[in-house]
Amino acid sequence: MMQGSWDGTLMTVMGSGLLVSMLGYQFVHKHSVIFPQDFVLKRPMSCHDCDGFTSIPTNRVIDLPLLVGAALFGTGWGLAGVCPGPALFLAAIGVSPILKYWWPSYYVGTSLGDLIKKCM
Repeated sequence: MMQGSWDGTLMTVMGSGLLVSMLGYQFVHKHSVIFPQDFVLKRPMSCHDCDGFTSIPTNRVIDLPLLVGAALFGTGWGLAGVCPGPALFLAAIGVSPILKYWWPSYYVGTSLGDLIKKCM
């Protein structure tokens, strides 16, 4: 790719993720806008002993820890140049640069995040 040219790949990935998420929520009790409520699932299909419980985030507060965490996450992702999901997979299969550089940084960042969270 030439420097400065636009690449719509990320937009395609983000749009696909939003579509899958939107469709998935149509099967969640009290969150469907497409299907009638008697059609949706009362519990996740993979959870046989959940007693009808589906964990849906309810916190809508945008606070300092959320903003700082998002900024650090995005900065780390950008500096590393690899998405955390595939990086975990690459670490699991033993890809050398991921094991040498990304994994230790991930561990330190997670540990610092936990420490900061305890101090707040």
